[in-house]
Amino acid sequence: MEDIPVLNDAERADLLRALKEAEADISAGRFTEYDPATFKARFNAARRGAKR
Repeated sequence: MEDIPVLNDAERADLLRALKEAEADISAGRFTEYDPATFKARFNAARRGAKR
């Protein structure tokens, strides 16, 4: 059976805080919307950079 990582209480609290901050940013309009082609190009560029 595969081991599944479990967050401890501090990690869980940090994750929930970060998610709430992200939701607040999105609600306030502080986000960047990418079209699929731009997202794919940025993803592939980052992936190529990580391989080196």
